[in-house]
Amino acid sequence: MIDFSKSNDITQNTFGGKITYKTTINNTGDFTHIDLGNVNEGVVKLFLNAKKVGVRWYGKAIFSISDFLIKGQNEIEIRYTTVLANYCKSLKDNPTTKFWTSSYTDKTPIGIEEPVQLFK
Repeated sequence: MIDFSKSNDITQNTFGGKITYKTTINNTGDFTHIDLGNVNEGVVKLFLNAKKVGVRWYGKAIFSISDFLIKGQNEIEIRYTTVLANYCKSLKDNPTTKFWTSSYTDKTPIGIEEPVQLFK
């Protein structure tokens, strides 16, 4: 998991939209919560084993997963919607986006940066 704004690829560092993260974990513990780490003000929607766990529009992306996590293999899907600052900043000929992003000197971090953590 990376901060896409730090990429040298302009299609990544100016991206605005949805990113889907997927992985499978082997659950051998009695975990009750998942912390998605630093989501850089993006909107996150969490699915566990194809069931919607919840959505976070702001604040810490911590979810109660005790009703969704099973022993053994579990599929995690995170649907992440970025903020649009970097995309808007890339629209050099658009006076509206130029006005609204004029205070941004650096690119805004996008994507999930910190590792996802399960805890009790």
